[in-house]
Amino acid sequence: ICHSFSTMATGGFSTHSDSIKWFTNNVSPNIEWTLILFMFVAATNFSLHYLFINKRRFGYFKNEEFKIYFYATLFISISIFLNITFSGMYNLDLESLRHSFFTTVSLFTTTGFGTENFENWPNFSIMVIFILFFIGGCGGSTTGGLKLIRTILIFKYLFYEMKKLIHPSGVYTIKIGEKSIDDDIIKNTLGFYLFYIVIFIFASLVFSFYNMDFITSLTASASSIGNIGPGLGDIGPYDNWGHLSTVPKLISCICMLLGRLEIFTVMILFSRLFWRH
Repeated sequence: ICHSFSTMATGGFSTHSDSIKWFTNNVSPNIEWTLILFMFVAATNFSLHYLFINKRRFGYFKNEEFKIYFYATLFISISIFLNITFSGMYNLDLESLRHSFFTTVSLFTTTGFGTENFENWPNFSIMVIFILFFIGGCGGSTTGGLKLIRTILIFKYLFYEMKKLIHPSGVYTIKIGEKSIDDDIIKNTLGFYLFYIVIFIFASLVFSFYNMDFITSLTASASSIGNIGPGLGDIGPYDNWGHLSTVPKLISCICMLLGRLEIFTVMILFSRLFWRH
């Protein structure tokens, strides 16, 4: 029951100090494959689940965000699998593939369950894992992070600006699926992205001020605001946050709240205009 709730809420808490590795060693590795499936489901837009369950419409692959989410998960998992096997750290077998998929899905969905000490993996895999700290799952899911739909919109906006530079007189629109995106939504997304990065940098600086090393400071900040759980360095998947001093813990708490409740929602509470109305 605990792991079911923790999986679907993408919380990542476990009843064992070894997290999911305890089940792999003492019960069955198939538990990992089960969790991979349901973590993936939990990070999918729940509107698509509603259409499938209530309306009997399997519209998952008609949704642009889900298609990118699905193929990105496959691509990243296989890339990590090839990297850790050809580096000689793991054998070219199903177990290594399971570790790759589990780590990718766990971090992509901001769940944070752990089975392997990924901070000992090759540098390429570690860099990919660091990027996963930011992305988050689909919009309308239980995940933290920036959300994939915002990243898609940002990339579309970059291509839009490139087209405008090449053809200044051209008329272009930014679409996700069949829907044109309003300028206000684009501005809001850009603002959210900028705010997110500013908070990430500020928290990293505070952590480093309290003598946390470079990697730990960066990943602690990214993990906190993204609601991931594990990071790299002194807060790796086989470590915890208990050794941090009081101020870094408080900053982490604030970042976790900002990341989970959406930044603008929390910041509005501190606006004078909000309380005047």
